[in-house]
Amino acid sequence: MPLAEQLVPANTKNASLSQSSEPIADAGGGKTAPGPVTSIERQARWRHRGGVLELSGPAVLTYAIERSLLLAGAATVRIDVENCEFALHPQLLDTITTLQTRAGLLTLLVRTQQDAVLTAHTADQSILLDVSQPDFAPSTAVAAVHRLLYEANILISPELLGEGSGI
Repeated sequence: MPLAEQLVPANTKNASLSQSSEPIADAGGGKTAPGPVTSIERQARWRHRGGVLELSGPAVLTYAIERSLLLAGAATVRIDVENCEFALHPQLLDTITTLQTRAGLLTLLVRTQQDAVLTAHTADQSILLDVSQPDFAPSTAVAAVHRLLYEANILISPELLGEGSGI
């Protein structure tokens, strides 16, 4: 079976798409309004606003941060900013991050470095962590980056969503 068919839920394989204004059933069996998906709906689903997080540091830590966001339900896209395409087309990275932010994605701009420092930066806030200590745990970096994203109003607290759980 082709991969595209494997990804389509079984109960929708024979359904026809229409221009109906009737509410459709969501995955949980509830009803949802027709029309375009709004930024509010994306924020409620992903528990974050669109934004950019720049990370510079050891690969093991940038991977741990990315995985923690994924496990928490965030819609992330990782971009290696040292890719030669961005050197050839300087505006490409700005265009991509702008479009992804508008779409509600959390874009991770990553520079892998073997420094003893992890740097995390959002639009107006930064943190620097000395990771040179032998007992430094990746969970420390993960927690610090999550705090940074909450303080930058990118991650949305469960209280603001009216839920008991979240990122």
